Amino acid sequence: MKVLFLLFLFSSLNLTAVNYQERFLQANEYYKEGKVEEAFNLYNSIPKKSGIINYNLGNCAYKQKKYGLALAYWKKAEKHWGIWNKSDLRHNISTVEQKVLPRSYTDRLTTFLAKFKNEVFSYLISVPLSVLQILFLALWLFLFVYLKFLYRNKHKILIILLFLLIAIFGTLLAIRYSLEFRRYGVVVKPQAQLLSGPDNRFSVLGELPEVLEVVISKELNGYYKIKFDGGIGWISKVEVEEI
Repeated sequence: MKVLFLLFLFSSLNLTAVNYQERFLQANEYYKEGKVEEAFNLYNSIPKKSGIINYNLGNCAYKQKKYGLALAYWKKAEKHWGIWNKSDLRHNISTVEQKVLPRSYTDRLTTFLAKFKNEVFSYLISVPLSVLQILFLALWLFLFVYLKFLYRNKHKILIILLFLLIAIFGTLLAIRYSLEFRRYGVVVKPQAQLLSGPDNRFSVLGELPEVLEVVISKELNGYYKIKFDGGIGWISKVEVEEI
């Protein structure tokens, strides 16, 4: 896992104070010297974390074999990364999922449809919500203005294509809303306990693997109510990192 050091990226780091730039540079040096824990702590001390800082935090966590935490930071980085140059980030995410998740989970993750969905979500989360909203409204406006003209001139195929595009953009917009307003988390502890209620006195429903991604639907008494592929329950907040 490589850390990004390039100075021209400072414009996207939100490091407005000189001391934050110095922390970033010093953290890079620590990482190169193999002082991974010191690098992690220094990156983590920077208040506003850009995609680059979260990427580097994930690499530090991976070096420390904190795989769930590594995935959580890479997922955070993904939100602010932009559309291009994501191959290393996507590779890291895929690597840690394949490395840690049990085969019953990785079998699903490696299917064509699951990989396709993950790629779509990865790029979709990089597109500003306002851009999708504008495109969706522009398509509807174009159809509203020219529908009668297209119908009179028997451009039925074009009309069908426009409705199809509207349906596609509507679906993408709905997914993007979900990614924007739902709370997601990653299990960061091995064999995390899934409970039937928000307290360790409730019965144990099972154990969750580290790096499993979950949806957080509720928070109570230091516990999250979570949903994931195949189940629902409660888990201690210390065992989940919100992304």
